[in-house]
Amino acid sequence: MTLSKLDTAVHAVMNDMLTPSQAAKAYHVPQRSLYEALRRSKEKQQTRWQKLMHEKARLEQSLARINKELHEQFI
Repeated sequence: MTLSKLDTAVHAVMNDMLTPSQAAKAYHVPQRSLYEALRRSKEKQQTRWQKLMHEKARLEQSLARINKELHEQFI
């Protein structure tokens, strides 16, 4: 089993092209390894999503502060 086959199988499942069992058979990877890789991939995605949401909140706060400063300058 090579890592690239596992990555390809994960990609196929994550993009709803195949079910996990179909991907395991098609790419000749053990189902257990595929499920573990899918779990890690979802955890990474969640971490990325949380970072993006944190950044969004920070940017919204910054924009609100700038808008308030501009409003105070012109009124």
